[in-house]
Amino acid sequence: MERFIKFIDSLKTNFDTHEHKSSNQAYELLSSFLIHSEDAILIINPNGIVMQVNPAFEKLYGWTQEELAGKEVPFECHMEEVRDLITRIKNGEKISSYKTTRKNKYAQSLDVSITLSAIRNEQGDIVAISSFIRDIGEQVKAQSKLNESRSKYRSLFKYCPDAIFSLDNKGKILEVNPITESLCETSKEFLIHSNFLEWVHNEDIDYFIEQYQETLKGQSNTYDLKIITRMGSEKNITVSSIPIIINGIVSGIYCIAQDMTESIKALEKLEESEGRYRLIAEQSRDLIALLDRNGVCTYASPSHFYLLGYHVEDVIGKKIQREYLSR
Repeated sequence: MERFIKFIDSLKTNFDTHEHKSSNQAYELLSSFLIHSEDAILIINPNGIVMQVNPAFEKLYGWTQEELAGKEVPFECHMEEVRDLITRIKNGEKISSYKTTRKNKYAQSLDVSITLSAIRNEQGDIVAISSFIRDIGEQVKAQSKLNESRSKYRSLFKYCPDAIFSLDNKGKILEVNPITESLCETSKEFLIHSNFLEWVHNEDIDYFIEQYQETLKGQSNTYDLKIITRMGSEKNITVSSIPIIINGIVSGIYCIAQDMTESIKALEKLEESEGRYRLIAEQSRDLIALLDRNGVCTYASPSHFYLLGYHVEDVIGKKIQREYLSR
């Protein structure tokens, strides 16, 4: 600190020598700025020799003014980069918010942002170079976490087996994953910026609007819809809508849609098959019964009454006894 104040005093002497009217005020401002600046400040000569560092530099890097004065900058692992920066300043380039890494006195790596400026004399010659250095470690960590979060989101969005798409608060499609393209039988270009209502079956439009408005109120919900693809085919989907809330305001919704078309077709075929089976069973004069693994009757044909005298409701849900089977 004492050496730094002596450096400031030398600047004051320079002001006084040139008889500036405001030299004292300029000195006080400059002194206060350099001493109390939260940014680390390094002043070197055009050859890279340290002339001065401020207290914030000492705190950030661990080296004192006494250790560095008159020596080359202590960034041994980055000297090629340092020399390149000095050359660029000498060539008249302005370097602002240059992000890089440096090692401190204890070999710890630091993420920093550097702004370099040439200090010129009255003749315009470069007599020194100033570096304002800001510790951006926390900013870099935060950005890294944000990037990681975005990467996880993009991976989930891209590889999710269900269709995922986002809508703004007017129903316009903002983003779709590849499965959404397959679901709608079209490409991303045709989907983006179209209104989702364009893809909803006419009979479900009012129902979708109702569900969409509920989601915009901040309520997640799940519902079934029928959509029309670009190729004109109908598909049944189950949609889960989740509000997108930014700073407490719902700006749109995320939709996760599962294609239920084949499942519904399979169920309809099963019901049709069961209907045919039931029709045959109910007209048969033979005894027909279905039992679960525990021997409990789950279906009994009407012929039980004609052949055994049991009503169907007396048999279903009951465990079939050996005596019954032997009658």
